[in-house]
Order: sequence, then C-alpha cells, then structure tokens
Amino acid sequence: MCERCPDGGAREPSGGGEGGGAEGGGGAGGGAEGTMSFDEWKEFCVDLGFVDAGFTLRDAASCFVRSRMQAVDECSEEGWARITTLCFEDFLEAFVRTAAIKALPTDAEIDQAGLSDAGQFLLSMQRKRPEAYQDFLRERAVDPLHPGAAQPVARCVEHLCMLMVRVVERAAQAEGDAKIAHMEAAKLDLKSGKAKDSPSKDREKWRELKEKSGEN
Repeated sequence: MCERCPDGGAREPSGGGEGGGAEGGGGAGGGAEGTMSFDEWKEFCVDLGFVDAGFTLRDAASCFVRSRMQAVDECSEEGWARITTLCFEDFLEAFVRTAAIKALPTDAEIDQAGLSDAGQFLLSMQRKRPEAYQDFLRERAVDPLHPGAAQPVARCVEHLCMLMVRVVERAAQAEGDAKIAHMEAAKLDLKSGKAKDSPSKDREKWRELKEKSGEN
C-alpha cells in the first residue's frame, strides 16, 4: 500500500518491504531501524495481553495514531517515516495512552486480593473467574476522551508494566519474581504469546483478531 503525493507521485512506507529491519523484529510490515510500525504495535499489544473486550484493536490503533510525530512534509522521506512509524518517544506516549484507557485494578484492590501487582490480579481473574473478569472490564470502561479518571496515570503505567512482565513470565514458564531476564524474554514467541517450544492455541486467536480488524 502506498500513499499518493500531491505532485502525482507515490511513496512506499519506509522499511515496508521484506528487508525492513525494525526494532520490534523487522520483516514484512516492519518500520525503519529503531522504530515500530503499525503492525508491530498491534502485535505488541496482543502478545502482551493488552487487547481484550475493554481495550480493542481499534483502541490500540487510536493510541498509535495519536502518538505519531507530526511532519511538515508528509511526502518527504523523513516525513513519511514520522507518520507511519513510532520512534522511541512516540512508543512511550502510545504506551501511556494505552495504560490510561485499559481497565486496570487499583492498589487497594490488589492488596485486598492478596496479590502483589496488577499483572497477577488480571491474569488470575482471567484464568479463575472469567465471568468476573468480563464484569470488571465493563465496570472499568474508560472514556477515551477523559482517560485516567479512576486513578493517577502514573499508577496505570505501573500496572500495565506489571501485566507485561507477568505475561512474559507465564509464556517463558519462568520464576514469578516480577523480573524479566534476557533468557526469559528470548523464549517469548511474538504472535503467540507463549514460549517458543510450547504448543498453544493463541496463534489462532491472533489470526482471528487480525481478520476481525480487516487484515488477512
């Protein structure tokens, strides 16, 4: 897919070919080196457990779009890269936006449940009380125009980080010490959210999510 420039020319997305190397993994759909493409951002959100009934792929797309760098000339090489990928600072903004929208527990709720962090809270509820988890998502639905009202955004970011850590630990079948070692991270198979050497149905779930979002 390419965008038409005002002068009648066309420009391909930067690093969009098979040789595009991106910090998130490169390959087809990857951004330029050191940046994250839209496809990589969606994979990131799905693989790390952010996407659910309360935070959809559409919400993930909104966070991506709102966090991009502005460009004076979108048809220039630099301008095109700015509006089609996230640099590190853009990624941080997208992450904070995600944290402000996603349904997350408060510190008091985590303490009351006898757990140490939001990652344990959410994953435990998903596994042991799926109906209660769906109720939790409905009750914590956040207005995208007024995010962060339930608790300070800084706490939301902390909770989302801990969800990310716990998902990686679970995928790598690692010790639950709330720390991600390089060996643990290397075991995570992006697109499945599970360890590379363990069978999983999550890859089919990823494909279904892509089909629902209009991407085959």
